[in-house]
Amino acid sequence: MKYILYDLTQFSKTLDSVQTTEDRWLYLLKHAGRADDLPDFGDEVISQAIKRILVEKASDRLIKEQARDMVFTEEELDHLAAMKVRIRKEARAEGHSDAIADAITALQAMNLSPEQISEFKEKLAALGK
Repeated sequence: MKYILYDLTQFSKTLDSVQTTEDRWLYLLKHAGRADDLPDFGDEVISQAIKRILVEKASDRLIKEQARDMVFTEEELDHLAAMKVRIRKEARAEGHSDAIADAITALQAMNLSPEQISEFKEKLAALGK
């Protein structure tokens, strides 16, 4: 894992001097809290980020969705833990490693169909041999 830290106080490019994708994101981050009109640079990803940054202009629905996505309820955490334990037990019974069991857990958390999970499970098992 690698972390890159930026000191936005050192970013001094003006809007006219922004050229690279990195410059665009740094400009956006530096000016996000103070600007009412942020440029999207013709980039759809940046445009979507601006919509999320400008919370006062966000719909109640978007804010609620973002808040819901940021926090797991205790019930959801319990369900995920129980699912992981069950899948590890099943995977061990089938002779799979914990890593494969963890991958299967992740696939289930992605709401894939049982058929898709089964297909991935077979591919993972083949890789583990």
